[in-house]
Amino acid sequence: MDEPRYSIAHDLALLRRAHLEKAEASAQPGSGGVCAVSFFLSTTEEHRDLIRRIGLGDHLLEWDVRARSSCWVGPRWWIKVRYDGGGPSQYFSVSPGLTDPAPFIERFVGVTGTPWTSELRRAVGELGRLRQTTWGLALKWTGDQPKPRIIGRVSRARLPSLLADLGLEIGVTEAYARWNRSLGGSAWCYVSVDASGAVASVDFEAVPSSEVPFAAADVFDGTLGAGPLPYLKCRVASGGQCAWTVYAPLAEVLGTADLVASDR
Repeated sequence: MDEPRYSIAHDLALLRRAHLEKAEASAQPGSGGVCAVSFFLSTTEEHRDLIRRIGLGDHLLEWDVRARSSCWVGPRWWIKVRYDGGGPSQYFSVSPGLTDPAPFIERFVGVTGTPWTSELRRAVGELGRLRQTTWGLALKWTGDQPKPRIIGRVSRARLPSLLADLGLEIGVTEAYARWNRSLGGSAWCYVSVDASGAVASVDFEAVPSSEVPFAAADVFDGTLGAGPLPYLKCRVASGGQCAWTVYAPLAEVLGTADLVASDR
């Protein structure tokens, strides 16, 4: 585990309005507060400025260039900064104009030094077989080397059969299917596949906060609003137990008074 970063308040004091306008906070039930902040940026200049202002390291800028040169990705910068001892994550949206994204995804994985295994090939094939899949890629940092993550936005109607086709344990598949049936929100979800080719999590979109399967007061120090959540992440372990992560607008969680009021 990496060394914990400075406090969120420390980093926010160094940032500009452009960095914070679309930012999202994430927390886990019982964690006592925000464990990470995701920043969504429109230009490479904003992205570089954020990384340097809060001291994330120029190696993230170097890897951003490597990742973008390996795959046809969109002009959007998304970085998640963790405050619980974990490393940052860099996310990329694969261009929807690609007829067959698999070769580009394979190249992206190869840039990290991760083998393109039969498990990864199978996962990409199963996600791609759904045709309407929207693709994302991520670099998950632990120590000095990032690990790739492959993300597919798929129809929730196809989720149970997809997970079964990916070879998940029956209990794990059934747990995901149960939450897929019981949670409201968008008809789409995000399935994340880790470097081994295993399903790491499922993110449900726009779930009403009233439907979260735990007390809303258990996240964000009880400041969770009444509107739908951008995402509700579900990680099901062997045996069917689920670990949850809630995402919500940073301004809603901290209050607009705690965000930067002017550009610096």
